[in-house]
Amino acid sequence: MTRSQRIAIWALATSFGLACLGLGIYLAKIGLEKANQVSGIVGLFVALAGLAISVWGAINTRTAMQSPNRSGGEPLRQSQRSGDNSKNIQAGGDINFGDSNRF
Repeated sequence: MTRSQRIAIWALATSFGLACLGLGIYLAKIGLEKANQVSGIVGLFVALAGLAISVWGAINTRTAMQSPNRSGGEPLRQSQRSGDNSKNIQAGGDINFGDSNRF
């Protein structure tokens, strides 16, 4: 993790903590009944934001799993040519080493 990423994470965590502290103080000042109403509205917006993020993530995952080059049900093929002491890491599909030796 770079220094700028670490600073950004600390800044976000501090901002979140201060926002929670401020909201807690505000809710304590306005009274229990009004705080209940405000909390319900805030919870609604947080739930809607979470739903939107989960739908967006599901759509992106589904799109990423579908290869754009695969049309018509054609199997995925990969090949590699290299010299001595080489490593190949593969997650799926066919693999050819050298002169079409299949593993």
